[in-house]
Amino acid sequence: MDELVTTSPHFARLWEAHEVVEFRSSLRRYHHPLAGDIEVSFVRLAVQEAPWLSLVCHFPVPGSESERRLRGLVTLPG
Repeated sequence: MDELVTTSPHFARLWEAHEVVEFRSSLRRYHHPLAGDIEVSFVRLAVQEAPWLSLVCHFPVPGSESERRLRGLVTLPG
């Protein structure tokens, strides 16, 4: 990011005005009473037209035990 600020006056102005946010993702762990321990990544997406809103998407690693456990919740009877 420092390189962008020094090489792009346009980016530097946006960054100073806080109109640019850093990409952030992370890992979260949950304990579900039926599925057990689940580990998911999440990404927070900003809504450009409504900066006070954001969308947070959680997803397991494809093929992981967490994915299998989450899919098992979908197929529970009742």
